[in-house]
Amino acid sequence: MPFTFVGDAAFPLRTFLMRPFAKPKRRTNQENREERNEIIEDYGNVKSLELPELIFNYRLSRARRVIENAFGILTAKWTILKGSIACSLETCETIILALLVLHNFLLTSEEELPIYQRRYNVYELIDKEGPHGAWRREMPALNILQRIGRLGGNNAAANAIRLRNNLKDYFVSEIGEIEWQYEAVTRSNPIIRGPL
Repeated sequence: MPFTFVGDAAFPLRTFLMRPFAKPKRRTNQENREERNEIIEDYGNVKSLELPELIFNYRLSRARRVIENAFGILTAKWTILKGSIACSLETCETIILALLVLHNFLLTSEEELPIYQRRYNVYELIDKEGPHGAWRREMPALNILQRIGRLGGNNAAANAIRLRNNLKDYFVSEIGEIEWQYEAVTRSNPIIRGPL
């Protein structure tokens, strides 16, 4: 599998950029009438994604959360990142690399400490399954990690679709699955098994 960037639904699907499976579109009244005799498990006229697609979306979301946490914590801790850095590109790269080294050093130096004794990577700063991390409250006005609108026409090429499907299949295979992913996904999603 090649390396890819992780994006959300605003980005187009590309071989170098994975995005989640879109939720199926609402069914029209005509479609409902045409399939009235078929038994379809339907939730408010919205077909649900199947389990493998839900797993893929969950795993992609977890990857995005890790990335957002890393950048969010880094930005919350180092005030130079809370605005524009007025310097040459070379100096800016040096500053960023130095901050990454310091950030990783501080994280590593606190690994053996109990959570309540940590000063750099405090427990409240990190996103968890439920509540957002405190770094998000420290930066609300800055909008450093802004939401962006849709990019591109979202017309995925066949290779990108094939790659995403391969990843989807991998995440539910014996080698690629994580035992708790099924519980995490089925907690809040109605599951439809098999094709509709």
